[in-house]
Amino acid sequence: MMREDNSRKETIMHIVLEILMDKDTGRLTLADVADKLSMAKSTLYEYFDSKETMIANALYFLVEQHEKQLLDVPVETGKDFEATFLDHMRKLVELTERHRSLQDLTHHPEVAALPRTQKKRLEARLRKGMEAFEARLDTILDKGVAQGVLSPVQNLQRQKTIHAYILGAVMALTDPFNNWDVDAFLQDVCEGLKRLHQ
Repeated sequence: MMREDNSRKETIMHIVLEILMDKDTGRLTLADVADKLSMAKSTLYEYFDSKETMIANALYFLVEQHEKQLLDVPVETGKDFEATFLDHMRKLVELTERHRSLQDLTHHPEVAALPRTQKKRLEARLRKGMEAFEARLDTILDKGVAQGVLSPVQNLQRQKTIHAYILGAVMALTDPFNNWDVDAFLQDVCEGLKRLHQ
Protein backbone atom coordinates (compact mmCIF):
# COMPACT_ATOMS: atom_id res chain seq x y z
CA MET A 1 0.00 0.00 0.00
CA MET A 2 2.89 2.36 0.84
CA ARG A 3 4.46 1.78 -2.60
CA GLU A 4 1.12 2.50 -4.27
CA ASP A 5 0.80 5.72 -2.23
CA ASN A 6 4.33 6.78 -3.24
CA SER A 7 3.57 6.00 -6.87
CA ARG A 8 0.35 8.06 -6.75
CA LYS A 9 2.20 10.89 -5.00
CA GLU A 10 4.86 10.90 -7.74
CA THR A 11 2.16 10.96 -10.41
CA ILE A 12 0.58 13.99 -8.73
CA MET A 13 3.97 15.75 -8.58
CA HIS A 14 4.58 15.03 -12.28
CA ILE A 15 1.21 16.60 -13.12
CA VAL A 16 1.96 19.65 -10.93
CA LEU A 17 5.28 20.15 -12.75
CA GLU A 18 3.61 19.67 -16.13
CA ILE A 19 1.04 22.36 -15.33
CA LEU A 20 3.68 24.75 -13.93
CA MET A 21 5.86 24.28 -17.03
CA ASP A 22 2.97 25.02 -19.38
CA LYS A 23 3.65 28.56 -20.59
CA ASP A 24 -0.07 29.18 -21.21
CA THR A 25 -1.02 28.39 -17.62
CA GLY A 26 -0.81 31.42 -15.37
CA ARG A 27 -1.55 29.61 -12.15
CA LEU A 28 -2.14 26.16 -10.79
CA THR A 29 -5.34 25.13 -9.08
CA LEU A 30 -6.13 21.92 -7.24
CA ALA A 31 -9.05 21.48 -9.65
CA ASP A 32 -6.58 21.47 -12.60
CA VAL A 33 -4.49 18.77 -10.96
CA ALA A 34 -7.52 16.68 -9.96
CA ASP A 35 -9.02 16.95 -13.47
CA LYS A 36 -5.81 15.74 -15.13
CA LEU A 37 -5.72 12.78 -12.74
CA SER A 38 -9.47 12.05 -12.99
CA MET A 39 -9.83 12.18 -9.22
CA ALA A 40 -11.78 14.23 -6.72
CA LYS A 41 -10.05 17.39 -5.52
CA SER A 42 -10.49 16.22 -1.93
CA THR A 43 -8.37 13.11 -2.72
CA LEU A 44 -5.34 15.35 -3.22
CA TYR A 45 -5.47 16.22 0.48
CA GLU A 46 -4.77 12.56 1.27
CA TYR A 47 -1.28 13.15 -0.14
CA PHE A 48 -0.59 16.85 0.51
CA ASP A 49 -2.00 19.16 3.17
CA SER A 50 -2.06 22.24 0.89
CA LYS A 51 -1.43 23.44 -2.65
CA GLU A 52 1.80 25.10 -1.46
CA THR A 53 3.08 21.84 0.02
CA MET A 54 2.21 20.05 -3.23
CA ILE A 55 4.13 22.61 -5.33
CA ALA A 56 7.12 22.61 -2.98
CA ASN A 57 7.27 18.79 -2.93
CA ALA A 58 7.06 18.68 -6.73
CA LEU A 59 10.06 21.04 -6.90
CA TYR A 60 12.05 18.93 -4.39
CA PHE A 61 11.18 15.87 -6.46
CA LEU A 62 12.46 17.55 -9.64
CA VAL A 63 15.71 18.59 -7.93
CA GLU A 64 16.21 15.02 -6.68
CA GLN A 65 15.62 13.60 -10.16
CA HIS A 66 18.23 15.96 -11.63
CA GLU A 67 20.75 15.06 -8.95
CA LYS A 68 20.09 11.35 -9.30
CA GLN A 69 20.87 11.46 -13.02
CA LEU A 70 24.18 13.20 -12.39
CA LEU A 71 25.37 12.00 -9.01
CA ASP A 72 24.26 8.36 -8.91
CA VAL A 73 26.73 7.42 -11.66
CA PRO A 74 29.92 6.36 -9.87
CA VAL A 75 33.26 7.93 -10.80
CA GLU A 76 34.98 5.26 -12.91
CA THR A 77 38.29 4.10 -11.50
CA GLY A 78 39.75 2.66 -14.71
CA LYS A 79 39.74 5.91 -16.71
CA ASP A 80 42.38 8.59 -16.57
CA PHE A 81 41.60 11.94 -14.97
CA GLU A 82 41.02 13.90 -18.17
CA ALA A 83 38.53 11.36 -19.59
CA THR A 84 36.69 11.20 -16.24
CA PHE A 85 36.56 14.99 -15.94
CA LEU A 86 35.38 15.49 -19.53
CA ASP A 87 32.68 12.78 -19.14
CA HIS A 88 31.45 14.42 -15.95
CA MET A 89 31.37 17.86 -17.58
CA ARG A 90 29.55 16.63 -20.71
CA LYS A 91 26.92 14.98 -18.52
CA LEU A 92 26.57 18.14 -16.43
CA VAL A 93 26.20 20.33 -19.54
CA GLU A 94 23.64 17.93 -21.04
CA LEU A 95 21.59 17.85 -17.83
CA THR A 96 21.77 21.63 -17.42
CA GLU A 97 20.51 22.14 -20.96
CA ARG A 98 17.83 19.48 -20.68
CA HIS A 99 16.57 20.68 -17.33
CA ARG A 100 16.40 24.43 -17.71
CA SER A 101 12.84 23.91 -16.52
CA LEU A 102 14.02 24.01 -12.90
CA GLN A 103 15.50 27.47 -13.35
CA ASP A 104 12.33 28.63 -15.14
CA LEU A 105 10.14 27.22 -12.38
CA THR A 106 11.90 29.18 -9.64
CA HIS A 107 10.52 32.35 -11.30
CA HIS A 108 6.96 31.02 -11.73
CA PRO A 109 4.34 33.12 -9.86
CA GLU A 110 3.08 30.05 -7.96
CA VAL A 111 6.61 29.34 -6.70
CA ALA A 112 7.21 33.01 -5.90
CA ALA A 113 4.01 32.93 -3.82
CA LEU A 114 5.19 30.01 -1.66
CA PRO A 115 5.49 30.77 2.06
CA ARG A 116 8.91 31.89 3.23
CA THR A 117 9.52 28.60 5.09
CA GLN A 118 8.90 26.58 1.89
CA LYS A 119 11.26 28.85 -0.08
CA LYS A 120 13.95 28.49 2.59
CA ARG A 121 13.55 24.72 2.51
CA LEU A 122 13.86 24.72 -1.30
CA GLU A 123 16.97 26.92 -1.12
CA ALA A 124 18.46 24.54 1.45
CA ARG A 125 17.65 21.58 -0.84
CA LEU A 126 19.32 23.29 -3.82
CA ARG A 127 22.34 24.12 -1.65
CA LYS A 128 22.57 20.47 -0.56
CA GLY A 129 22.55 19.47 -4.23
CA MET A 130 25.35 21.92 -4.98
CA GLU A 131 27.37 20.49 -2.09
CA ALA A 132 26.86 16.98 -3.51
CA PHE A 133 28.00 18.22 -6.93
CA GLU A 134 31.10 19.80 -5.36
CA ALA A 135 31.87 16.58 -3.44
CA ARG A 136 31.69 14.58 -6.68
CA LEU A 137 33.88 17.14 -8.41
CA ASP A 138 36.39 16.93 -5.54
CA THR A 139 36.49 13.14 -5.97
CA ILE A 140 37.36 13.63 -9.64
CA LEU A 141 39.95 16.31 -8.81
CA ASP A 142 41.48 14.01 -6.17
CA LYS A 143 41.80 11.41 -8.91
CA GLY A 144 43.73 13.98 -10.96
CA VAL A 145 46.04 14.65 -8.01
CA ALA A 146 46.56 10.89 -7.42
CA GLN A 147 47.47 10.44 -11.11
CA GLY A 148 49.93 13.36 -10.94
CA VAL A 149 47.97 15.42 -13.50
CA LEU A 150 46.98 18.05 -10.92
CA SER A 151 48.95 19.49 -8.03
CA PRO A 152 47.37 19.22 -4.56
CA VAL A 153 45.42 22.30 -3.45
CA GLN A 154 45.80 23.10 0.24
CA ASN A 155 44.15 26.51 0.07
CA LEU A 156 40.36 26.51 0.66
CA GLN A 157 39.98 29.78 -1.25
CA ARG A 158 41.72 28.25 -4.29
CA GLN A 159 39.40 25.24 -4.06
CA LYS A 160 36.32 27.51 -4.05
CA THR A 161 37.78 29.39 -7.04
CA ILE A 162 38.12 26.10 -8.91
CA HIS A 163 34.49 25.17 -8.15
CA ALA A 164 33.33 28.61 -9.33
CA TYR A 165 35.47 28.32 -12.47
CA ILE A 166 33.88 24.99 -13.40
CA LEU A 167 30.35 26.15 -12.59
CA GLY A 168 30.94 29.31 -14.64
CA ALA A 169 32.11 27.18 -17.56
CA VAL A 170 28.91 25.12 -17.45
CA MET A 171 26.74 28.25 -17.29
CA ALA A 172 28.62 29.79 -20.24
CA LEU A 173 28.25 26.61 -22.30
CA THR A 174 24.54 26.30 -21.65
CA ASP A 175 23.78 29.95 -22.42
CA PRO A 176 21.50 29.81 -25.49
CA PHE A 177 23.29 32.85 -26.98
CA ASN A 178 26.63 31.03 -27.10
CA ASN A 179 27.20 28.64 -29.96
CA TRP A 180 30.50 27.07 -28.97
CA ASP A 181 31.93 23.67 -29.80
CA VAL A 182 31.29 21.80 -26.53
CA ASP A 183 34.22 19.39 -26.79
CA ALA A 184 36.75 22.11 -27.68
CA PHE A 185 35.45 24.37 -24.91
CA LEU A 186 35.60 21.59 -22.31
CA GLN A 187 39.12 20.71 -23.40
CA ASP A 188 40.08 24.37 -22.76
CA VAL A 189 38.35 24.22 -19.36
CA CYS A 190 40.38 21.12 -18.50
CA GLU A 191 43.63 22.88 -19.47
CA GLY A 192 42.61 25.95 -17.43
CA LEU A 193 41.85 23.67 -14.49
CA LYS A 194 45.37 22.24 -14.63
CA ARG A 195 46.78 25.78 -14.44
CA LEU A 196 44.51 26.67 -11.50
CA HIS A 197 45.57 23.47 -9.76
CA GLN A 198 49.25 24.46 -9.50
